[in-house]
Amino acid sequence: MGFEFALQVPGPPLDRHVELLTFYAGFAPQHQREKLIPDGAIQIIVDLTDRPKKLYASETSPLAVDFSRSWISGMQQRWIVIEAQPAASMLIIRFRPGGALAFMRHDASAFTNAVHPLEAVLKHRAGSLRDRILEAPGIAGKFAAAEAWLLEQTGGSLPFSPAAARLAAQLGTPGQRVRDVAEASPPRSRCSSSAGSGTGRSLPSRGSAPPVSATSSSSPATCR
Repeated sequence: MGFEFALQVPGPPLDRHVELLTFYAGFAPQHQREKLIPDGAIQIIVDLTDRPKKLYASETSPLAVDFSRSWISGMQQRWIVIEAQPAASMLIIRFRPGGALAFMRHDASAFTNAVHPLEAVLKHRAGSLRDRILEAPGIAGKFAAAEAWLLEQTGGSLPFSPAAARLAAQLGTPGQRVRDVAEASPPRSRCSSSAGSGTGRSLPSRGSAPPVSATSSSSPATCR
């Protein structure tokens, strides 16, 4: 089997939160490591093979952390170095700015400069995503399985923030600076958990990033 590659933009209502689904199989790189440049995205990576993938401490360091099955990569402020593994096969869910909250139940800051096993964030729900994708026939079936799983994570509610969408569009304008957008924006909203203050907990730190704090509440934060 040769190299397979496919992209899909999900339909409504997911398209407001999920920018793109990517599938590939039969990857045959001519190199051993890849340097990923920060692009401001939060992504879920589902590994469809059984061999763990490495996140290296640097371009040349032998130190690495293994990831397997599925993991979530947050917004990075510097490049990261990953293993380029022969015969790799993955499905990647790329969220729009602010789009991950409806599915992860954690603010984006909980994932910044970090990569976490998806099970550490979603517990048993993480395993069902990979299992469904593996069982689905064909690329279209795998995309459909991922979209169905995403919709289930919302519990029937998929809130949309026009303000976040407007800011994301502004930041996507060529030549637009983050500082300019921030200065032109209204004062920062105050957020609180809809289930109360909750008890803080830390997601397990992986790679070179320090531990990050996240709320343990099962409800997403509400802002006013």
